[in-house]
Amino acid sequence: MAGCGGGGGGAHSVPPTAPPTAAPVTVTEYPVVPANNPVFGPSCPSGIASIDSGIWFLDQCGYPATEGRVDPSSHAVALYPAALASPQPFVNCGMGLAPGGDGGLWGTFSCGTISQNLGGIARFDPLTHVVLQYPNTGTYACPTDIAAGPDGRMWFTLQCSTTGQANSPGAVGAINEQTGVISYFPLPTGLTCPSNAPFGMTLGPDGAMWFGIFTAGCTEQGYLGRIVPSSGTITTVPVPAGAYSCPYGLTTGSDHALWFTLACDPGGIGRYDPVKGTFTTYPIPTQNAKPHGIIAGADGAIWFGEWEVAKIGRITTAGAVTEYPLLTQTFTQGFTLGPDGAVWFAELGGNIGRIK
Repeated sequence: MAGCGGGGGGAHSVPPTAPPTAAPVTVTEYPVVPANNPVFGPSCPSGIASIDSGIWFLDQCGYPATEGRVDPSSHAVALYPAALASPQPFVNCGMGLAPGGDGGLWGTFSCGTISQNLGGIARFDPLTHVVLQYPNTGTYACPTDIAAGPDGRMWFTLQCSTTGQANSPGAVGAINEQTGVISYFPLPTGLTCPSNAPFGMTLGPDGAMWFGIFTAGCTEQGYLGRIVPSSGTITTVPVPAGAYSCPYGLTTGSDHALWFTLACDPGGIGRYDPVKGTFTTYPIPTQNAKPHGIIAGADGAIWFGEWEVAKIGRITTAGAVTEYPLLTQTFTQGFTLGPDGAVWFAELGGNIGRIK
């Protein structure tokens, strides 16, 4: 295990690469809640997923928790309660959203329940709109990002401890799609930063679940984490020392590598080859953009959101970066690939965005 500032195996940074002349793209943003809506309050879309030929999103601000669907053809928006009125309704703070193997949508809620500040997981049926809730009951809380695993479970990150202690280590959770039983897997002991918050979750090319370990406030660069679904064994790979740190969102690229955002300034994109054990980091033309969400596109490139500067970035597997400004000053969060081949994204400012 590397100490603060320690590096992994082979690693190198790549200077900015001028992109080839790119085909024109269209950016569209759709407001999801009218300002005078009498039922649902201000909207802050966070998690986003594609299922049943629609684009679904989870609201971070609404009370009670809200789920919405955007029709990719008509762009009509429908809103539904994403949590039960009782017992123990989730307060709000919808975070991650992902389709399960059972045809449902699974979401994370980081703010907890009325009676206990534990957070939880909910399953939403896109056909019947029936909601099932599964509050956290363990030592770990604040679930954030979620993804389907190869084992019939939804895997998610938990940022904090139910003790409420500062600098408490996080964990990885898994919920069985059939039984609703939640299992918890604490991060390994011995990580040199006392505050290790896991973010992001994706099924890697090796059949394991991968996530980032954000170590803001330390001199350490952060880690990539890997958990084997069959055993629950977690191993970590330190992000190499250098200008870039704080791994946040992850996705598996068309090149069978892991691509991830590096959110701390100056901000960058990382690539990790799990076969060779090598890292490559790429700068973003706009510095201090705080990249967050990321997704592999239908075009073979990687698309990501620049949280701080209202831009969408695109990086080819060769490392060429192009940036596209958004129409509104907002904060991009989750990303998904739509049934129309476009990249769709959630904006905490109240929009669902599309770029193609």
